[in-house]
Amino acid sequence: KGEGEVPASPLLAPLPEHDPGLQPWPADRAAARRLLDEAGFPEKDGRRFTIGLLVQAGIAIKRDAAVMVQRDLGAVGVGVDIVPVENSVFYKTLARREMDAWIGGWRASARVDMTEML
Repeated sequence: KGEGEVPASPLLAPLPEHDPGLQPWPADRAAARRLLDEAGFPEKDGRRFTIGLLVQAGIAIKRDAAVMVQRDLGAVGVGVDIVPVENSVFYKTLARREMDAWIGGWRASARVDMTEML
């Protein structure tokens, strides 16, 4: 809808460490398909494999992000099952690392400590 932009970095524009000269990586579906083939994930009947994507139930922006991931990965033959769960289940599942992938959120801070992202 023209209300956002693709970030080129996890550092938000208001932060002094942000580099405005960075550009987002281009989406190259042909290269993605080739890399998946080379990694041993050939496409069969339009699908290579499927992952589960954990999201917090009831948070529309995270659901919407999951739908975008599902669409983009589907374009290269990777299936995405969106798994909405309540907060208590979400955090327990993360702590036990019992998921393929998850959608979370970051908070902006006046200081940058990349170790928080590890």
